[in-house]
Amino acid sequence: MARRKRQEEHENHERWLVSYADFITLLFAFFVVMYSISSVNEGKYRVLSDSISSAFSPTTISITPMQVGQVTPMKGGPNAGTTRPVPGMPAPIAIRAPIFPLQPKDVTEDDWAMDKAEQEVNHMGDELDVLLEDLIEDEQISITRNRLWLEIEIKAKLLFASASATPSAASRPVLQRVASYLAALPNHVQVEGYTDNEAINTPYFPSNWELSSARAAAIVRLLAEYGVRPQRMVSVGYAEFRPIADNNSPEGRALNRRVVISLMADLGDGQDKDIKSFQALQQKVEGDWRG
Repeated sequence: MARRKRQEEHENHERWLVSYADFITLLFAFFVVMYSISSVNEGKYRVLSDSISSAFSPTTISITPMQVGQVTPMKGGPNAGTTRPVPGMPAPIAIRAPIFPLQPKDVTEDDWAMDKAEQEVNHMGDELDVLLEDLIEDEQISITRNRLWLEIEIKAKLLFASASATPSAASRPVLQRVASYLAALPNHVQVEGYTDNEAINTPYFPSNWELSSARAAAIVRLLAEYGVRPQRMVSVGYAEFRPIADNNSPEGRALNRRVVISLMADLGDGQDKDIKSFQALQQKVEGDWRG
C-alpha cells in the first residue's frame, strides 16, 4: 500500500501541455508557410518549395542549382557557361539581377513599358538634379517628372530680354550645360515656349503665338549647335493659353513666361524612333497629367 501511494504522488497531471505545445508550434509553422507562399514572386516561391522539400527529405540532396532569373556563365575553363556545385553542400542559387524587375504574368506589355519608362525618367531626373543643382537652388530652373518624360522648366528672364526671341549671352552657358547631357542620350526632346497674357504687336511678333514659337525654335537651334541631334527635337509654342499661375499679378505673369524642355523616356529597343511616337504618347497621357 505504501508503494502505490508513492507512485500516485509522482504522477504528472500536466502531460497534456507537451502535446498542446507541439500543436501550437505546428500551427505557427503552418501560418508562416502560408504567409511565405502568398507572395507573387515566383522565384522566392520556388526557393521556399525546394527548401521545404529538402527539409522533409534530408537524404536527398539536389546537385542541380535552383535558378532564379538568368544564370551568369563562368568565365574561362573547360566548363565555361556552366555552374559547378560544391560537393557535400546545398546547391547554390545562381542569380543575376535584371536591369528591370521580372515581368509578372498578369502585367500587360503596356504596363511593363510604362514601368520601365518611369524608372528611366527617375534616373535621368536624378542626374539632372545634380547637374543643375545651383540653378535649381536659385529657382531659375525646376525639374518635374512624369511616368513618360521629365520637364526642365527655365524662367524666360534667364534666356531672353523682354519681347525678344534672341537668347541672351547669359543663357548660353546654361543651355550648353543642358545640351552636354542631352547629346549623349537617344531620347526625343520637345522644347515648348510659353508667354503671359500681355498682348504684343511688333513687326516680328504680331502676337504671343509667334513670340512663344520663335523662342522655342531659338532654343532648339542652340541645342543643335551644342551637339544634340536635330532629328530628335521638335519645338512648339503655346502662347499664353497654358498658364501655370494667375496672369492678374506681376508674379504670376513672370511664372508663366517660361521655356520647357521635355525629355521623353526611350520606349524603343535602342533604335531612334520617329518623333511622332513622342507626340502620340504625349497626347495619350497629357490630359491626366496636365489636367
